[in-house]
This record gives sequence, C-alpha cells and structure tokens, in this order.
Amino acid sequence: MKHINTFFTLTLFFAIASFSNLVAENFNVVKAETKMKWTGTKAVGEHWGSLSLKSGKLAIEGNSIKSGEFIIDMSSLSVDDMEPGEWRDKLVKHLSDDDFFSIKKHPTAKFVITKVTESYGNIAVTGDLTIKGKTHPVTFATTLKVVGNTATMDAKITVNRIKYGIKYSSGSFFENLGDKLIHDNFTIDLKLVAKKG
Repeated sequence: MKHINTFFTLTLFFAIASFSNLVAENFNVVKAETKMKWTGTKAVGEHWGSLSLKSGKLAIEGNSIKSGEFIIDMSSLSVDDMEPGEWRDKLVKHLSDDDFFSIKKHPTAKFVITKVTESYGNIAVTGDLTIKGKTHPVTFATTLKVVGNTATMDAKITVNRIKYGIKYSSGSFFENLGDKLIHDNFTIDLKLVAKKG
C-alpha cells in the first residue's frame, strides 16, 4: 500500500509540475487564411461582404486563450452579395462614408481581448472593440483548436452599431422608416488562422 501511495503521489506531483510549467506562446494571424464575413440586415433583405485583418496575435497556453489583439483593415470592406457595377460601388461608398464607418477618418478598427471564460469546453471571449474612435465591450462564444504550430478559431460576433455612433436608418432614432429600416445589429463570421512564432 505504501508503494502504491508513493506512486500516486509522484504521478500527481509530475502532473502539477508539468501544468505549472506551461507558458503562453504567441501566435500570429495568417491574414491570407483568415476570413471575416460581415452581414447587415434590413426591413427587406440583407447585404453581406468581407473584411480583412491588418494584423493580429494570440497568446495561447496549452489549449487556452490568454490574450489577443487584432487590427481590422476597414479599407478592405467589400460588398459581395451584389453583382459588380454601379449599385455595388454606391453601397461600398456609402458604407465608407460618415453615415456608416468613416473609413478615411478611421481606416482601422481594433479588438483587444480582456477576459476569457472556459466552462465544460465552452469558451466565451470578452474584449474591447473600437470602431470610429469609440470603444465598447463585446462578448462572443468561440472555439479554439491547436494542432502543432497552428491555431484556429471560429466565432459569430454580434455588434450593435448604435454604440459606435452609426445611426443611419435606425429604428431606435427614426420613425416610419418602412422598407428603409436598417437593423441596429450586424454580425461578423470569423474564421481565424494563426501560426506560432
């Protein structure tokens, strides 16, 4: 019995020692492999397109996210649900103007992770999102998979544009908009790929 107890004690000791020796490692976002799809809905339909990250990094310890910071290139905003031509160009221009994202004045947006909660395999990420110079917290569920030197994350992020001063055609501020109503929330489907080092 004494030998068995000693064995379990040593096993527990080495398990704790191994766990305590884990160190957060830096993963840099692979821009070419990372995909961001935005979707905005309105009274009669929706529009969607893509955005690109300018840069980004994650600190990962084992299979846990410890921190992260991402810079979004707002000038990469595209509209992909419409055929190329005048109407698509007009929508891209309108989204780039002051009614929406003021991209000339604010060419980047930023997201900084401030808290990560893990429970039974579920991961909730909270961070500060800055758009048009205004910063507000956003929380979303995500998954993390680390294989070798590659980490992947998948998430659907909901953003309330009103918090960032984007009030155009919002039912929260204007009445009787009819089919010109644009909903306050838009979503971002994120598929992020990052490499160690």
